[in-house]
Amino acid sequence: MAPPVIVRPADDRTVSAPLRGLGDTMEIAGRCSRFIAPADMDTFLAVAKANPADEPYLISRIGKGSQHPKDPAWCNAAIKTLGRK
Repeated sequence: MAPPVIVRPADDRTVSAPLRGLGDTMEIAGRCSRFIAPADMDTFLAVAKANPADEPYLISRIGKGSQHPKDPAWCNAAIKTLGRK
């Protein structure tokens, strides 16, 4: 049996602006995952896995965010600013 292939996520500097914006959203989802309903979190994961080429980058951004959780006030403010950048 062949060993698994390890795919490294892309660096923020090498991805397109729309993908970077989606990555920012995924990072907010990771930081606020304690306050997001499980079904909604499943939706974020489905979006992250929709394109196999982008999956490592987007999943890594969720993971990066989950390593630095935030409080509810920060999450509410961050969610309100989504799409305004």
